[in-house]
Amino acid sequence: MMIWAFDPGAKGIGWAKWSGFGYPSTSRVGRDELYDLLNRSIQSTGTKPDVVVIEDWRLRRAAHGKTMATSEVLGAIEFAAFCLGADVVRQPPETYKLGAMYEGFQLPNGHMPDEQSAKMHLIYYAVTHGLMRQNNPVLG
Repeated sequence: MMIWAFDPGAKGIGWAKWSGFGYPSTSRVGRDELYDLLNRSIQSTGTKPDVVVIEDWRLRRAAHGKTMATSEVLGAIEFAAFCLGADVVRQPPETYKLGAMYEGFQLPNGHMPDEQSAKMHLIYYAVTHGLMRQNNPVLG
């Protein structure tokens, strides 16, 4: 099973992917890089994701008058998932904290890098769906 997870942030889009073996890989891409990656994936005959996990982003009052870049990115990701035949799973933003707990990952003070957050969303999905064992010895 191939899982992709995305966390669109102010400094880029965090992307994590996992094929069911080893450890999830991560990267941070810009908007144009993401669109290129999604386009190439749609046109490819190679491995495609079965599940795409995205942070369920919400527009807040403080964002009034700002661009809708995050919404546009999420729309592009959802459209690509549809074209690829992947299921889309939306997770609340705070879910990354549970993924970090399952992983035994120490949360940083302040903002977590977007690629790390995407990985924690992926880990949360994989652990709660029985696809990955948690690595936190305290939790078992």
